[in-house]
Amino acid sequence: MRLFIVMCFLSAFESYACSGEASVDFKPFVIEVAENQTLVELRIFFPISDKAQSPMYLDSLTLHLPNKLSVELNTFVDTSLQDYYQADLKIARDMFQKAHIIGSYGYNDINGKSLSLCSNWKSFSITELLASEIIDE
Repeated sequence: MRLFIVMCFLSAFESYACSGEASVDFKPFVIEVAENQTLVELRIFFPISDKAQSPMYLDSLTLHLPNKLSVELNTFVDTSLQDYYQADLKIARDMFQKAHIIGSYGYNDINGKSLSLCSNWKSFSITELLASEIIDE
C-alpha cells in the first residue's frame, strides 16, 4: 500500500511522468528501396529526438506484427540526415500492410547516459510512414 501511495505521489511530477507531446516537427518516414514478388525493402528514418519542449531521445526502434512478432531493429545515425536514425528492413509483402514501427524515446540526453522512468513510444504503421511527407534539408 505504501508503494502505491509513493507511486501516485511521484507520478504527479513532470520529470517522472514525462508529460508533453512531440512537436509538429516530429516527422519519421519510410522510403521503399526495392521490391520483388515476395519482399519489400525499406529504409526507415526516425528523428533522434521527439522534439518536445523537454526532449527525449530515441533508444530503440521495434518492428511489430500483431500476434506474430516484435523485434528490435538495428539503428545507426544516417550520414546525410544527421538528426535521424536509420534502420533497414526487408519484409514479406503479405506482412507489409499489418506491420508497425515503434520508436521508444527513453533517454533524457542525446548520449544515452540517462534513462527515463516513463514510457514514451511513437507507433506508426509502415503504410502511414510511407505516405509521410519527406523532410527537406
